[in-house]
Amino acid sequence: MHGIDTRNLIYHVSPFESSDVWERNVAQLRRRWDLFNGKKIISLATGGGMVKARKVRERLPDPDIQWLEFPNDHLMREATSFYPMLRELSAAPNEATFYAHAKGVTRSAGDGRITDWRNQMYRNLLDRSDECMRLLLSRPCVGTYRVLHLQLRDPQYRFLAPTLRDRDWHYSGTFWWFRNKDVLGHPRAFAVPMSGYAIEFYLPFLFTAEQSCCIYRDNRPCPYTTDHEHCPDPDDWRAVFEED
Repeated sequence: MHGIDTRNLIYHVSPFESSDVWERNVAQLRRRWDLFNGKKIISLATGGGMVKARKVRERLPDPDIQWLEFPNDHLMREATSFYPMLRELSAAPNEATFYAHAKGVTRSAGDGRITDWRNQMYRNLLDRSDECMRLLLSRPCVGTYRVLHLQLRDPQYRFLAPTLRDRDWHYSGTFWWFRNKDVLGHPRAFAVPMSGYAIEFYLPFLFTAEQSCCIYRDNRPCPYTTDHEHCPDPDDWRAVFEED
């Protein structure tokens, strides 16, 4: 069994001018930047309403970053850049990759539910990365806020291809680690029909719920609803809300 000693990053940013939420996301990455010792690939949405790419690059001044730019597409969202980033990776058995995107950029910076959700995903997947790597020795993917027994009836998912609407699980929020050999070696790795929300159901298209692993919070209330349990772990308050 090969161990995992190389950790890659593929990450999408839609840097809307209307708030600084994208910067708050980047700050969470920057705090843990030394974790990534493999490829670091970041895609930027560009065009009207977006800050200049130069400003985003200044927040992460690492010469090893491979930057990709794509015109912002409000229907495709982060799906625009997913396959181009994925194709830059290898299927080496000693590599794992963290995928995420700047979360909550279209919402108010003061929305505590979204801030909590977002920062818990960074905290549990990155600060517990050694644990994630151990789990990836026997599972193809590790995430947070896994939803099981899912039924996709929400109108927001109307853009999904029929082959994705019958998935019965996903990682709510679309932050996860995957082992490269399991994803890139999968015969359907590039067969998922891309559209808005499609990446949320990318891993469920490849793997069953039993193959997946959740490191934090199975079947929690959706943070976009009023019954979401705000800051579910009071002892984590400082870690959750600490930002640059």
